[in-house]
Amino acid sequence: MLTDLPRREVEKLWGKWYTNKGTCDAYDWFRPKRERKLWHRAVWNAFVPPKFSFTTWQALKGRLPTRDRLGYLGIDQHCPLCQTHPESADHLFFKCDKTRKVWKEIKTWLGMRRIITTIPSAIKWMAKERSGVAAIRKARKLALMATVNLMWRARNALIFDQTPFDPKHIVFEVKKVTYVVLYSLYPHEIVQQHLGE
Repeated sequence: MLTDLPRREVEKLWGKWYTNKGTCDAYDWFRPKRERKLWHRAVWNAFVPPKFSFTTWQALKGRLPTRDRLGYLGIDQHCPLCQTHPESADHLFFKCDKTRKVWKEIKTWLGMRRIITTIPSAIKWMAKERSGVAAIRKARKLALMATVNLMWRARNALIFDQTPFDPKHIVFEVKKVTYVVLYSLYPHEIVQQHLGE
């Protein structure tokens, strides 16, 4: 790269670049390029309550304090829901038997056939998904983020308050939140036509 070249060569290249292209183009050329991320448009939406976006964003970035990340505290590493596997974000949200029941119900309700194994893959799929009615697309985004948030809260309630993890209650809450938001955006007939009652 340029650091391997003598200073005069770099100054010469910079001078040629600056006279032909300008500072902005030179800056873009010199700075490292990263993979384009599609997740921000899928996570941060005006119609999604911020608490759902925030929890999903934390999970997506690997920042939720799951037990695999808290090993330095010397706490039990097992999933608090199934008590058999080590707890990680992927296990907690997608591989645990109890949370799989929630996803199965939500995916059936929304007509989703795709297998979701990680939060990044789910977000990537949603960001690329363009077909279908707008109400369904919004329902899928909202339901995904609500499910992540409500599972996380139910997991914490189990750990700190000894409240049992109830998949049916989580599904009910996800549907309730989704309907409330969609009814505020669309006429009731459209929502009922595409999602039922």
